[in-house]
Amino acid sequence: LWPGLGQLYAGRRRAAALQALPILALAAYLIVRAASGIEAFGVSFLDPTFALVVLVVIVLAGLWRLFSMADAYRRSSPGHGGGSWLGTLGLAVLVAVVLVSHGYAGYVAWSFYQADGQIFVGQQPGQTPLLGLQSPTPSLGGSASGGPTPTAAPTSTPAPLAQSGRVNFLLLGIDSGPGRAHALTDTMMVVSIDPRSDSAVMWSIPRDTSHFPLYSGGTFSADKLNALMEYAARDPGRYPDGPIGTIEHEIGYLVGLPINYYASLDLEGFSTMIDAVGGVDLVNPRDIVDPTDHYFLTAGEHHFNGAQALMYVRERKGLGDSDFIRAARQQQVLVALRDKLTTPAMLARIPDLLSAAAKVIRTDVPVSRLSEFVTMVKGIPASAIKQVVMGPPYEYNPPLSQTGGIYILRPYMDKIKALSISLFGADSTYHGE
Repeated sequence: LWPGLGQLYAGRRRAAALQALPILALAAYLIVRAASGIEAFGVSFLDPTFALVVLVVIVLAGLWRLFSMADAYRRSSPGHGGGSWLGTLGLAVLVAVVLVSHGYAGYVAWSFYQADGQIFVGQQPGQTPLLGLQSPTPSLGGSASGGPTPTAAPTSTPAPLAQSGRVNFLLLGIDSGPGRAHALTDTMMVVSIDPRSDSAVMWSIPRDTSHFPLYSGGTFSADKLNALMEYAARDPGRYPDGPIGTIEHEIGYLVGLPINYYASLDLEGFSTMIDAVGGVDLVNPRDIVDPTDHYFLTAGEHHFNGAQALMYVRERKGLGDSDFIRAARQQQVLVALRDKLTTPAMLARIPDLLSAAAKVIRTDVPVSRLSEFVTMVKGIPASAIKQVVMGPPYEYNPPLSQTGGIYILRPYMDKIKALSISLFGADSTYHGE
């Protein structure tokens, strides 16, 4: 199995050294890389160049092992004609082991390589990740801007180096499932990580937010916040930052933080990710009774598969439920998913995880900084994660008689600014106003 051992057994020391040296060098490299942090080493595979190089090395190492075994077998008899039938059987078994092990390792490396190009897409002006947008229908009787045409704003702010500042991610859940005439951004969450204190804030912005100030001037009153990306896709002249750029700048403006990176998730594929990790364990804080959608769940600990987790995060019609409670459930599931992904048991599920992620996740997080961010996230205990939903008292629901019978939430910007300062201190753009 190890190149050179057969030659050493036959007394061919020079040949043994020559054949063992390449594999020894490769093993030494892997040990050094793994010693610097197994998580960082694993994340390295998300670099498509590194994954492709690893794939080539796996193939070459497999061929080298096969050559070494064939050479040892051929010289195993005095006449160099090969060994006995038992030796031939042993060689066949060893060849099968090499083919299976290198085949699986190559499959994993190829899975990384394929997923890389689909997940890490960067900024794509004028496009929305995952979905082909259709034009929304204004429903609130207002204008899309209520003010001057927005001008181009700066692109995403690069994140500071670890230990030197806060890093802010925008998580978008895009729902284009059955029964939807067009795609809506039904989940919008800012995850702000502070490596200086090993803490994080998860801030959910309700999808029904409307009549909010635009970062480039005016007020968006034609529809709700969850339709803003579609308006940006339909009218690039008014929204030159494109769908992703517009929602990044707008939510960053509302919460008082520059958004460094985004990640979007197709909610229909969310269940696939949950199934890929083997489900998640959650504690439901109270009974859920929803006779409308026939969804009932007792309080207490439950194990959720993908379909069950999706129902749990979508539920909002039960007695005492609301969009705000649903947003809190979404945060709860994300924390549980993070905990599950960082367990050693996930190593065996890597191909399935990558396949699921490639179908439903898009992000502009640079691959070169992934190991840094993974280390950040893993170092944050659950007790150091603050979870906030921007509902009442930070927004209010005006009478339906004033909104054409449509449920919306209007923001109290003074209260939102105060919340931002209380959560982020001097890092908030509202600090010092």
